[in-house]
Amino acid sequence: MEIPASRIIKYVEYFKTNFLRPHFRAEEKILFAALKDKHVEKAITQHKEINSLVSKLSKNTDPNPVEQLEKLAELVDDHVRYEERQLFPHIEKELKPAQLEEIGKQLNEEHPLSKDEYDDEFWVKR
Repeated sequence: MEIPASRIIKYVEYFKTNFLRPHFRAEEKILFAALKDKHVEKAITQHKEINSLVSKLSKNTDPNPVEQLEKLAELVDDHVRYEERQLFPHIEKELKPAQLEEIGKQLNEEHPLSKDEYDDEFWVKR
């Protein structure tokens, strides 16, 4: 069964508002503030690219939203891999354990994990 792009875009908008925007804001305000270098700048640039593409999808002006959704999935995947494989190990190497602990505490206070309660679970096979 093929899912209409419009349903996926609605979820992307929901996810941006409820998870992505707060997550990016917390990272940039707390985690990235501790270390300003090219590694952090690359992550911030990736945040901007992801936000820009989500905004473009929300405006619904693209004649091929499926292609844009695939591009978004690739951007997010690349960003997560960059953070996990390069940025976070770099930050752990550069900052002291006490700094990392304080940053972790601040991140949890600023953006605690919450449950995704979106009603249209189009990704679940029934």
